[in-house]
Amino acid sequence: MGRLRKPSNKPDVLSCLEFEKREDMSAFTAMILDGAAVVQLLGANKCKTFADFYNSKFKPYIDHILRNTSRVSIVFDRYIDGCLKNDTREKRGGHRNNIHIRANLSTVIPKNFKDFLNDADNKKQLFNILARQLIQECYAHKEIVCTTKVRIVRSNNSLDVSNLSPTWHEEADGRL
Repeated sequence: MGRLRKPSNKPDVLSCLEFEKREDMSAFTAMILDGAAVVQLLGANKCKTFADFYNSKFKPYIDHILRNTSRVSIVFDRYIDGCLKNDTREKRGGHRNNIHIRANLSTVIPKNFKDFLNDADNKKQLFNILARQLIQECYAHKEIVCTTKVRIVRSNNSLDVSNLSPTWHEEADGRL
């Protein structure tokens, strides 16, 4: 009988996946993103505060996607205290170097952004900041939908999310 191999590092999983590169994005009307993966992808290099991260990395990334789509949905993981998934995340990330801070837009980003992201409370705060900030943006004829904790928030009221909110899934891929 086989054994399930749990990678200690999520990027290890990517090596066994195949990706199809699409140059023409015009066929898509909406894009769904794993918000935590986007944050990890972008990193916080050269950003002093979370406002800098939002304005120089996160928002431009979303703007780029919105050039070719009419809607983007950003789904963030939830972190529930005492939950098996959260315990597994904490073990994977390690607790030795965790940095716990109270984050807002003016907060200075710690030098080791990865250690900051190892703490579930930090991620909850950061994801909430990014979602709330993004839905306040004014995009003509565009829709932004984000998950925040158990709620779904959107930039305008053209999309009915009453059947989707509240949502109880933890991982972004389960919330999609």
